[in-house]
Amino acid sequence: MQATAPTSPAPVLPTLLFKAVRLLILILALIESGLIFTPASEAAEVNSQEQAIFNLVQGEPRQNRASLELDPILCAVAQAKAADMAARGYFAHVDPNGRGANTLVRNAGYVLPANYSTALGANNIESLAAGYATVNGVWNDWMNSAPHRMHLLAESDFFAAQTSIGVGFVNAPGSEFQYYWVVITAPPSGPQLTITSPESGTDVNDSFVTVTGTTGGEPTAAAVQVRVENTNGEGPWVAADGVAAWTANVDGLIAGANTLRVQTLAADGTVLRDGVRNIHYAVLSPLTINVTGEGRITRGFAGTTMREAAASYTVTATAKPGSLFAGWTGGVTTLARTITFTLPEGGLTLDARFIPNPFAAGVGAYSGLFTSTDGTRGALSVSLNRNGGFTARLRIGSEKVALKGRFDAAGAAQVSATSKSGATYTLALHYTNDAGEIALSGTISSAGWSADVTLDALSKPSPTQHPNAGRYTLVIAPSEGPDMPAGDSIAIVGVSKTGTASVAGALADGTPFTARGRLTDNGTLQVFVPVYRREGLVTGTLNFRTQAVSDIDGTLSWSRPAQPEAATFPAGFAIEVAAVGSRYTAPANNQPIVPVSSGVNNTSLGLSDGGLAAPVVQPTTLTPSNMLTISAPTVSGLTAMINTRRGDFSGKFVHPQTGTVTTIRGVILQKQGAGFGFFAGGSDAGYATFAPTGVQTALIAE
Repeated sequence: MQATAPTSPAPVLPTLLFKAVRLLILILALIESGLIFTPASEAAEVNSQEQAIFNLVQGEPRQNRASLELDPILCAVAQAKAADMAARGYFAHVDPNGRGANTLVRNAGYVLPANYSTALGANNIESLAAGYATVNGVWNDWMNSAPHRMHLLAESDFFAAQTSIGVGFVNAPGSEFQYYWVVITAPPSGPQLTITSPESGTDVNDSFVTVTGTTGGEPTAAAVQVRVENTNGEGPWVAADGVAAWTANVDGLIAGANTLRVQTLAADGTVLRDGVRNIHYAVLSPLTINVTGEGRITRGFAGTTMREAAASYTVTATAKPGSLFAGWTGGVTTLARTITFTLPEGGLTLDARFIPNPFAAGVGAYSGLFTSTDGTRGALSVSLNRNGGFTARLRIGSEKVALKGRFDAAGAAQVSATSKSGATYTLALHYTNDAGEIALSGTISSAGWSADVTLDALSKPSPTQHPNAGRYTLVIAPSEGPDMPAGDSIAIVGVSKTGTASVAGALADGTPFTARGRLTDNGTLQVFVPVYRREGLVTGTLNFRTQAVSDIDGTLSWSRPAQPEAATFPAGFAIEVAAVGSRYTAPANNQPIVPVSSGVNNTSLGLSDGGLAAPVVQPTTLTPSNMLTISAPTVSGLTAMINTRRGDFSGKFVHPQTGTVTTIRGVILQKQGAGFGFFAGGSDAGYATFAPTGVQTALIAE
């Protein structure tokens, strides 16, 4: 092809550039002589300008070639030609030795079709330009030239067959034109093989496949053969019908990956070209997913669909508002919303079931106390969410065990956990919602024992004040018996506006205890307090209800471990004790905490048991300001006072038998108009009472 070149003076070529160009000429000569051969399988190396020219040729919207590929031999020839023009000061398709582009590429080992001219100066493949410093400049020049445009954009069938390309560029300061550009295109070198179908990566759904393609180039193929290769081995060669355009029908695909190998053969059976096409045989099986109730599953999976067997699938079930996912059945059985499974060749049927949500009405916290078959006592608290999931805390003595689970559609759940001590606990729960009546119960078991437990719903916070909100005083009456503390245990109880109760008290042997928890919907407080370094326990239920003599009542279990080294009650004990309490209202100014007559000695303080030789009844005077005075103490060091803010009384005395200072603690039950408590000191404990003169001081429990 002719080339466009500006006319400008030819400056003298610098010495270093001249040497570099001479080296390129030497390389080109070696290529032409066959001493250097660039195999077509190697990648072509191009500089940035050469890459830019290739991008323009390939990316031009008017390009008629379906594809273009940089060829290393054509690139080497194009680069050498550009350097040769700069070094020897010419600009032409024919070099000073009379050689054209056809001769140069053939001398480099590239095979051109037989119908391409073999004349020494022939050119069917080359476009040239010189003097343009930029890629856009040379490209615009070529696009404005009809012969160059026909060559570069393949505006004829002849050039459309030239799908291999080489590009060359040299910037040679001091040369005649300084910038030299070369583009060479040609049909692929040597015998050619193209597989037109199936495309690489194609999924087929049969063990039989039709393979098609074309051959070309020199030497011409005499035959084409195809076979299947997979994990079963290599199948037999199948002779294709046709050569230039060929078709072969092959069988033997197996599920999964398969390779189709194609070879072109010369007349003597020599393999000219070898090509492969990787495809995937997808054995289809039916997947049926039925949806029952108000919910949906991953898009595209509902009903029956044909899908690849042995493949893995993930499907998620999502309930609609007001419904709950009740689990998968059929080929997979689980409560998990998301499942991953492998589809067998015979197909699979799954059922996603949704039900009206029974748990939404039961959202909240629950608690219950239990006693096991071997006498183990414990407490269980459960927090339930709207989807049937729950967290639970199990307390047994000093053990605390966290559990987590989810109810199934029938309201059943079973979970296990191991404590820090290594004991394993299993919790089986059952939830029912019978027309809005919620019930939660279960069984707790461990090695050697089990226990049934019924859980009560804890009251939910409300914008209105809880009906049991307020302050209470509580007396826990003793259990009669040897080696047990006499005296009444006491506590101050506060219930917040939202229904949370806090208990702070002292047992009759002087042991302090505290408890905290929410009241249940039916107005009870479940108490579970480990004491004595968590080896003992106070547990039971307190009922908040208004009665004639009390506002709290209940029965508590009080256990104290054997402690041989202890000064008091070394044998320990386990007793049931009655609890009685009253709301407490702090008196107004100049109003007595309990009704009393005016005057001196209008009240009395009583002490009994606890190692005293005889009961003590000490007259006292309660003033209008609720000061408690003692004019003539009957025991040494006796003092007493009333705390009207809390509703309790306290004092001390020197025990006549032991000579030790002994403390007095008690609380006022306003509904019974008297106070009850204990004194503790030395090796025993006893009763302490406070009441208006003439009032019976026996604790009344309903």
